[in-house]
Amino acid sequence: MKICPVCQESNHDMADACMLCGAELPALPSQSTDEAHPDDELLLPQEPPEPVGLALAVYHDREKRVVAFFEFVGDVALIGREDAASGLFPEIDLGALSARGVSASHVSRRHARLLRHRGQLLLEVLPGTTGTQLTHHRREPGQTVPLPPGERTIPGGRVRTKLMDFGGSIDGP
Repeated sequence: MKICPVCQESNHDMADACMLCGAELPALPSQSTDEAHPDDELLLPQEPPEPVGLALAVYHDREKRVVAFFEFVGDVALIGREDAASGLFPEIDLGALSARGVSASHVSRRHARLLRHRGQLLLEVLPGTTGTQLTHHRREPGQTVPLPPGERTIPGGRVRTKLMDFGGSIDGP
């Protein structure tokens, strides 16, 4: 994990710029602390979510244990944090996970959208957010990029997600 020298934000080992402030990140020494727990080895619950299908697994950057699954069943799902005062209730509410040890304080209320379009899944980073890391690169607000199953994202702070396929269909339910 790379720590930003400007804002102290945690970033993925492969990131070139901080996902929070955009500052250039230093190179890691050849021996990384993440090698003992590679990103590919998420600790999944005993049973996958029911009903099985496409789901966004959410975990903390320091502990590779999945704390929640958000099933993706429609064509559009808002990713963000609930704000009852403004009537905002995202389908994927990362703010609700603070009781499980995953702080989403750097995730915007309207952070991104997960879209199903022409046989593929897309991630749209919404304007006004702090950005999102995908494929180890910062994605700026307004960008829409493919999100294949198995892909990891960092929407903000210590929150990590991975799109999991438990026998779902990208083309739709």
